Amino acid sequence: MAKVVALKQEDPGILLSNFAAHLAGRDIKPSNYAGDVRRFADWVARKYGDFSSASVSTLDVVDYRANLQAAGKAPATVNRTFGQPVGIF
Repeated sequence: MAKVVALKQEDPGILLSNFAAHLAGRDIKPSNYAGDVRRFADWVARKYGDFSSASVSTLDVVDYRANLQAAGKAPATVNRTFGQPVGIF
């Protein structure tokens, strides 16, 4: 099993590594979901000017889902994408 590293608030790279380790422990291919989490972290950074996992709220996840829907993403894409940030935060 991969090692989980302590998370620094402003380090989405470590967040992604921890999530990949979590998925690997469940026999799920991390690359399938890492992009979803990266896009969410980037969206949070654009929204607030910086990324801090400690400050991500449920409302942020709901807003992100609405943003994906407004962008015309297919329901299956929204559901898959939406599930990854919820799994982390």
